[in-house]
Amino acid sequence: MLLEINNLSFSYGSQKILDLINFEVSKGERLIILGNNGVGKSTLIKCINQIIKPEIGSISLDKKVLNSYKQNAIAKKIACVPQSIALFDQTVFDAVLLGRKPYIKYQATKEDFIKTQKTIDELSLSHLALKNTNKLSGGERQKVAIATAINQDTEIILLDEPTANLDIKNQLEVCDFIKQISINKQKTLIITMHDINLALKLGTKFLVLKDSKIFTIGDESIITKELIKEVFNISSETISLNDQKRLIFI
Repeated sequence: MLLEINNLSFSYGSQKILDLINFEVSKGERLIILGNNGVGKSTLIKCINQIIKPEIGSISLDKKVLNSYKQNAIAKKIACVPQSIALFDQTVFDAVLLGRKPYIKYQATKEDFIKTQKTIDELSLSHLALKNTNKLSGGERQKVAIATAINQDTEIILLDEPTANLDIKNQLEVCDFIKQISINKQKTLIITMHDINLALKLGTKFLVLKDSKIFTIGDESIITKELIKEVFNISSETISLNDQKRLIFI
């Protein structure tokens, strides 16, 4: 076990967003968080990343309560790719170098530059290394943001709607990019998504939120037409295509 969430609850004012959330994520898993808008997917990501503090409950990493870590120590354990990506007026190389920030005391070292170039090369982004981030396409920007998180050298990467605002081609490319990173580097990924078919393509484990609580959690077998109807109020059928489960909405 790597990450454990125990009885986590959070509210915005009087509005309960998350209510007694409990789950575990093991090393190498790709956990996809699903649910309707406003159900608390992004809030859960922010709680895990310590951006906001839960009202009650705890988050443990390798059996140690996360809020007992110093902030810089957490940044060496958990990286996050938010929905809104802020890439400044800089080259791709410099953007990816920012992932080394938790390890830099005064200024970047030769080792940080070598590590950054290695990350860029391994992720097949060398052709973009000297390109200004303002000149990137949406898919390229997302890949660079993910590369920056990889360069942070953490065990866990949180991704909040990584395919949002991308066209279909870039959605598929980014999903494949994320999946290969997880497989090749044995990263543990926690990902919020809206598109259930993309989630099935990417995930190894699925957590479905409804009414501030976990409706169900498990492998792809939990994604059924009955679940889709009850959680999303949509009629669907499941099919197998190239040995992968897919949903057809009717």
